Amino acid sequence: MNKSDILKALEWVDQTARDGDAARLAQAKQALERELKSKKNVSTPEAAYKLAFESFVRKHGREPLEDVAATD
Repeated sequence: MNKSDILKALEWVDQTARDGDAARLAQAKQALERELKSKKNVSTPEAAYKLAFESFVRKHGREPLEDVAATD
């Protein structure tokens, strides 16, 4: 599984959501979906996302998109 690529895509989704750029957010979400469906992944997309999500929380000390909904 390529957790680092999924983590990068997850971070891109998080940052573009915070920036409020809807077009880039759509691109970022598509990139994340592509990484999760990638043939490079050995595990299921759900397991790959879970590992990347846990890495994001450890790295940033918060969940992705944690405060984005609260600011809208």
